[in-house]
Parts: sequence; structure tokens; C-alpha cells
Amino acid sequence: MTPLCARIAAVMMQTVALRQLVRPMQVSDIAQVMEVEQQSFPSMWPATAFKRELEHNRLARYLAAVERRAESPETVATAAARTGLRGFLGGLRQMLAGDGVLPPPEERQELVVGFMGIWLLVEEAHVVTIAVRDSHRRRGVGELLLIAAIDMALRERQPVVTLECRVSNAAALR
Repeated sequence: MTPLCARIAAVMMQTVALRQLVRPMQVSDIAQVMEVEQQSFPSMWPATAFKRELEHNRLARYLAAVERRAESPETVATAAARTGLRGFLGGLRQMLAGDGVLPPPEERQELVVGFMGIWLLVEEAHVVTIAVRDSHRRRGVGELLLIAAIDMALRERQPVVTLECRVSNAAALR
């Protein structure tokens, strides 16, 4: 097994243990992506920029690394008993109203723990952004996203993958 294959296998095993997967980013992910964006960058992109990228930029592909929480029937029953009918109806009202207020990360069924964007240019796949939630840094999420970007570039027959990084960004360079 080559060193790269061994590293990919190690990241994949770690990912399975954390119940994380990488999938295409959806518009419904943007609120959580903005949380990660805020933790990662001093000057944030607005949510409308992500929406525009997802819906209108033919060159752009965005991926989200998500951690799924499996809920057993017992967990659902316990939560219902804890919050009662009033809590259940309040949560339902909040979801239907779409007021943009997210529940705390520990209460979400699917938590966006990182994301990346790549533009498929002529003869080049350029990583335009990559970020990981503070609570999930140094766990291989960024590496998993980068591997997914390289895999995407290979599938799209892009011979070169580029990523710019500040010299001062020691964590990213690692």
C-alpha cells in the first residue's frame, strides 16, 4: 500500500468512526456553512454569495462535510417527553416559519462540520475555499475535503488542482 493510499484509508476509518461524510452542498446547508465561515475567515462571504454559487455558477462545485447523528426511537421519545407538547409545537412553528434560527449544534440531526468550493476551469480545478468548524479541527475533516476535491477533479478530467494559502496559515499548510 502506498503512503498516500494508507493515509486515505486512515482518514476514511476516522471518518466512519465520527459518522462523517462528504456530499454536495445544498442551499439548505447555507445557514450552517455561514457558522463555519464566521469561525474561519475574518471577512466572510455573504449567504447570498453561496446561494448564487450553488444555483448559477456552472463552473462551481461545493461540498459539505457533515456529521450525521443517528436517533433511535428511544432518543426521540426522550426528547418529546423532555420538551412536552409546547416544546414540540414551538419547534415545529420555528421550522415552518423559517426564521433562520438554528438549534444548537448538539441538537441537529445533521451538522455541517466543514465545506469546500472548487471551480472547474480550463485544464485546472481551483479550490476557492475550504473551512472546518472550530470544534472539528485537527480531526482530518479538511484533509477529507481536499481528497474529495482531488477526486472530483479526477472525475472531471482536470489535470491540475490548485489551492492558494497564506504563508502564515500554518494549520492549513500542515
